[in-house]
Amino acid sequence: MCAIWWFCLLQLSLWFGLPVALFWCLSVCLSRVYLGVHTVLDVLAGLLVAIIMLVLCLPAITYLDWFVFDFEYTLIAAPLFVILLLYVYPVEADKWSMDRGDTAAILGVGLGTLLGFHLHGRFPDDIGTGGFEVALPSLQVVGVSIVRFVVGVLLLLPTRFIMKLLCFRLLPLIMPTHGVQEVVKRPLVELPYKIITYGMIGFNAVYLVTYVFEICNISR
Repeated sequence: MCAIWWFCLLQLSLWFGLPVALFWCLSVCLSRVYLGVHTVLDVLAGLLVAIIMLVLCLPAITYLDWFVFDFEYTLIAAPLFVILLLYVYPVEADKWSMDRGDTAAILGVGLGTLLGFHLHGRFPDDIGTGGFEVALPSLQVVGVSIVRFVVGVLLLLPTRFIMKLLCFRLLPLIMPTHGVQEVVKRPLVELPYKIITYGMIGFNAVYLVTYVFEICNISR
């Protein structure tokens, strides 16, 4: 889906963009099978879900933008939707699951990113109005990109460290009879920990970091 989104955004020709998108998708899928992380059936199911989501979401992109930027109750509806998704996750509620923890982290990043965009109130102005022009970057652009990367990392790494530290300090207070690792493996603690920590990372990536870029005059 990301490959197809960039294909549309960069306004690439069909004969160039489509092979790149297919190569990207196949590389990711085959790597999962090669590493033994997923089976072929997992990959095929994931591709099917991605295609269905793409077909459903592309026609509704205008409504999704409205939900992100203009809906009055986004700050309430988005977290409730994430909680609902975790509630219906197909694992017994009282058992710890690494997959569910990873899912909570992914949903947390998505939630934080969505809320960050909602509060920030804008995408870059040229998105959706013709796409980015494809051109070789100048030395100045490369230099600014490196600076932006370094600044972003310096802001996001402390975010994860601070949130993780706070959670690990507070979790033993919630369940004082267990060690930290055992506490984290409890679903009622693990899921909020993942959502809050990675949600803050996603939020800062599109909200805090953007403002710092503007202050440092390194915005796009």
